[in-house]
Amino acid sequence: MPASTYQVFALKYAERDGRRPDHFVGGDPHDVPMPMDYFIWVIRNEERLLLVDTGFDEPVAAKRGRRLVRRPTAALDLLGIAAQGVRELVITHLHNDHVGTFFDFPARFSMCRTAKWRTSPAATWRTSACAAPTRRIMRQAWCGRNRAHERIDQDTIGDRAEWTPR
Repeated sequence: MPASTYQVFALKYAERDGRRPDHFVGGDPHDVPMPMDYFIWVIRNEERLLLVDTGFDEPVAAKRGRRLVRRPTAALDLLGIAAQGVRELVITHLHNDHVGTFFDFPARFSMCRTAKWRTSPAATWRTSACAAPTRRIMRQAWCGRNRAHERIDQDTIGDRAEWTPR
């Protein structure tokens, strides 16, 4: 595989049963079963490894009625990746299923879309299940350990991706 070609892995770590109206703000008129799976993503080539989002842990799964299939760090074990080996994080937005195990990853820095910072209510940062990771992400931004981007695209990740189902 050429160094510029990335492999992309979707690693399932949790799931939930539900009905379609449960998944949409304001409900949905189609009241049919709609289970949901939760994933973290690995993007890697021979030179670089990025983790996209960090998932949630057992307490959040129990509180929110989700089934944890495996901890996100255990999902990485399936690819032979240790949490300590992750040097770059991409945080897509600041919800518990995206930053809930942020502290498990001593990454050098993380990337987060600035648009999501501006649209996430401050009350969420203080009271939600993702409050502590969100505060850390914000502190990292001010001390230079976090790179904020308007969008995560080929300029931030690379120019080629090879999608590999697992």
